[in-house]
Amino acid sequence: MLDRFPDRVFAFDEFEPLGIRPTPGFCWAEQSKPNRLPATYRRTHGVTYFHGC
Repeated sequence: MLDRFPDRVFAFDEFEPLGIRPTPGFCWAEQSKPNRLPATYRRTHGVTYFHGC
C-alpha cells in the first residue's frame, strides 16, 4: 500500500483502519466572533461596584 500511495498517511488500530472523516460539531473553518454579548456579561453575583474618579 505504501508503494502505491507514498504521499498519504494511513492510521491503523487493533480492530481496523480508522476512518478519516470530520467529527460532527468540529471543522477546520475559521471561527467567527458572534455579534452578541456573553450570557454572563451583566451578571455581578450581587456585587455592585462604583468607581469614582
